[in-house]
Amino acid sequence: MRCRKRISYQTICAMKEGNEDALQEIVKYYEPYINAVCRRDLYDQFGNCREAVDLQLKDEIIAEYVFAILYTYDHRRMPGEKPRKLQ
Repeated sequence: MRCRKRISYQTICAMKEGNEDALQEIVKYYEPYINAVCRRDLYDQFGNCREAVDLQLKDEIIAEYVFAILYTYDHRRMPGEKPRKLQ
């Protein structure tokens, strides 16, 4: 995987606020990695093998990632700081 620019803090904050464009930018950033994880060997009726992306698994990974950012990631917490209690 080639070296790419990091996702900006502002993009993550915008996604936490529900910005659809920020969500698409984050998913696009991680899509090559997700596709690599979701790659499966499929065999046709003649026994020929081909690689394909498991779209159901890909959708599940993206949904879990979005859930993690929206509901468990605290963008106001500094690295090394203890997590805040939910109110």
